[in-house]
Amino acid sequence: SSGRALRIGMILFHLLIAHVILIWQKSHLPLTDYTRNGNPEVRDLLIFLVSSLVVGSMSMFGGIWGALLGLATHYAFIFDQREEFSLKWAYPVLIALAGNVVSSASWRLDLAYKEMERLANYDSLTGLLNRHRLVAEYERLSSLASATGGVLMLAAWDLDDLKIVNDQRGHAVGDEYIRTFARALQSNVRTSRGARSNDAAFRVGGDEFISLHRDGPDGDTLRTRVHEAFAGVSAGWVTCDGLSLDQAMTLADEALYRNKQSRRLGSAAAQVVRVQA
Repeated sequence: SSGRALRIGMILFHLLIAHVILIWQKSHLPLTDYTRNGNPEVRDLLIFLVSSLVVGSMSMFGGIWGALLGLATHYAFIFDQREEFSLKWAYPVLIALAGNVVSSASWRLDLAYKEMERLANYDSLTGLLNRHRLVAEYERLSSLASATGGVLMLAAWDLDDLKIVNDQRGHAVGDEYIRTFARALQSNVRTSRGARSNDAAFRVGGDEFISLHRDGPDGDTLRTRVHEAFAGVSAGWVTCDGLSLDQAMTLADEALYRNKQSRRLGSAAAQVVRVQA
């Protein structure tokens, strides 16, 4: 991400400054600052070791590019190229390689943690929040509604024909059926404000969804909007003022059941009319 790249850039910048300071010290500080007898070999060895440490740090934080930058500075300004070939020639490279191994492992670990966080909070099929996040989001939005004097609505959604789709057309089509509804629901929740967002949508079961709406449209308006994109879903909702999450979900499920029964009766009545016609 851009934030991570900026942090790495700042770290490399400060490490590069450390290299510049070493270069200046090698040229300007008196030898007695390093040893009592002013031995230049001791000074050069100390600066060499510190420079190698800086190279390793640049490699650890900046990967291959940090290593190349650090090594270029080291061999151009710190290392005495008149030195006979020995371990001192290869030592900074070995330190850079070790730092790069650490950098690669750290990067992979960071990606693994992010993936674990995603799996812990989001439904893998739809990208909506999962049941695990429902409690925390309900508490957050309830607190915001109470603090602002607003209204929080919980809506329960249930797909009408998922079993038929799975049985007749296969689970791959059924998965796409679920994703289609998730997109329809997601388009009616306001999530662009991050921690201050007014709405949230969750997949809590195979064909069961929950959405939370703070200071949003009423339930009838919301259901109409969702039905414009996805007609095959039943819905029930409740205003959550003073209700726990379990209480709100129970009442919303009861309203959902009534809506589903009404839709079934309406469908059956429509079929009778068509037959009689």
